[in-house]
Amino acid sequence: MELRQLRYFVESAEQLNFTKAAKTLFISQSTLSQQIQQLENELGIPLFERVGKRIFLSEEGKAFLPYAKQTVFDAKQGQLMIKDMVGLKHDILRIGITWGDTCALVPAMTKYNRQYPDVRFSIYYREAHQLLEMLHEHEIDLALSFNLLIEDPTIDEQIIFDSQLCAIVPTNHPLTRCKTVSPKQLTNYNLAVPMQGMNARRLYDEYIRDNDFDVQTQIEINDVYALLHLLRTGRWVGILADTVIYSEERLKAIPLENGNTKMKGAILTMKDGYQRNSVKEFIRIVCTV
Repeated sequence: MELRQLRYFVESAEQLNFTKAAKTLFISQSTLSQQIQQLENELGIPLFERVGKRIFLSEEGKAFLPYAKQTVFDAKQGQLMIKDMVGLKHDILRIGITWGDTCALVPAMTKYNRQYPDVRFSIYYREAHQLLEMLHEHEIDLALSFNLLIEDPTIDEQIIFDSQLCAIVPTNHPLTRCKTVSPKQLTNYNLAVPMQGMNARRLYDEYIRDNDFDVQTQIEINDVYALLHLLRTGRWVGILADTVIYSEERLKAIPLENGNTKMKGAILTMKDGYQRNSVKEFIRIVCTV
């Protein structure tokens, strides 16, 4: 059994299409089919069921897949460790982030780039639950998100800043004269809120339930950038974490009264797997800026 055969099997199992898998692996379909057949012969079981031109994982293939994935992952981690032993060099940092954590990302990236100008970044803005999926699939090195809603024993969580749910309005809005905004005051305005699945929306729904009041939620949206544009018009009051308007001069955040509105920004990483020097250094910088 060879490592490349396991890689071919994993890719084929994810694509369920030999033609597409071969294209992704940059090999011919005949080579892929031959290597899969050799692996099946060595194992003595069919990993795929072939129905015409379609393929499906057999029951044995489904059982074998997680072990194959882990072996391929461990081999890749070993390669990274060996390459990393000579020190932090040219690398690509893959960072997942929610909108409310930009306040931590920008200063950290700026400082990091001054010290390590050859390291590149791939930044992915996603919802919190999507970032967890990306971590589990090893598609990103770390995530900057709000703290976990449900404990996950496979994730390391390091709190880096405090945030809170606020009413977001233009700087010339009448609410800017208030130190805090009550649930009763919110009922006088049309609200714009994040879509279901976003951390701020979960906290907002809990806030409404705890205070038992009716509000005019006129806009639900999953694009925070567009939401900020809408709020600048003054026609809606937004409900977001105060950190979302980091460095935004035209909007102001006013804390909400009566209820749990606290949020915490965190660095999330996988507990398993090798953590490269470039990742460790970025985490250190995030925690110090």
